[in-house]
This record gives sequence, structure tokens and C-alpha cells, in this order.
Amino acid sequence: MTIASRNKKAFTLIELLIIVGIISLFATIILVMISSARDKAAINGYKTSMKSVQTALELCLGTGGTVFSGPASAFICDPDIAGSYPELSQKCGIAEPFFRVTPSATSWSFTTLDGPGGSDWDCSGCRLECDPEGCEEIGSC
Repeated sequence: MTIASRNKKAFTLIELLIIVGIISLFATIILVMISSARDKAAINGYKTSMKSVQTALELCLGTGGTVFSGPASAFICDPDIAGSYPELSQKCGIAEPFFRVTPSATSWSFTTLDGPGGSDWDCSGCRLECDPEGCEEIGSC
């Protein structure tokens, strides 16, 4: 076997670096796609939870109950016919929100805050403000 024929059987350093670069590029693309899908799933879970709170508030007020603002796991209504506020940290990966209900003479609205007197709370950049007509999406929903 000659030196020339022996060298043809192996990969060169440049070829190996190109292969490693291509694999790294694919890995980066996949990680970005997974992160984006995770955020979308969290936002969809948040939207679903907020719509269930909207339904619970309508049920409570429709039966003459009193609604409460409160943290996750707190009762929504007195008497307790509507359940409790959902826990969202599992979906959104941040601290639990405070659910603020604002009643008016003829209607109500609710949103999520980072505490009882705090600022707006969002899930991956998405925040909802809901009333009997539906939920308004604020941010990157």
C-alpha cells in the first residue's frame, strides 16, 4: 500500500470540521424550535386557564355569588360554586399571579398582576384582560 492510497481512506481535518459545523447548526435550529413550541404551549395553557376563570366568574355572578380577587388556589366565589384560581407557574415558569377582579355597576373585568397591588403579570409576553364579552390579548400572544 502506498502513502497516496492510504491517505485517501481517511477524512481530512477540514471535512471533520465541516461535519461538526453542520451538526451544530442543526442542533441550534432544533433547540430554537423546541423553545418556541414550549412558549406557545405555555401561552395556550394560560389562555385556557383565563377562559375557565371567565366562565367561573359568570357562573358565580349569575347565581348571586360574590367574587373575590386572590392568588392561585384561592376561591373565586362565595359560596364556593366556581372552584379556585388556577396555578399558572407550571405553565409559564414564573411566580404565580394575583387575579384581580374589578366589578362595576353593570359588568366586571379581571386580569393578572404580580401581586395584590402590583404591576401586570404575563405569560411568555402574553397578558389577557377579560370581561363578559371575552378576553383581549395584550403583548405577544
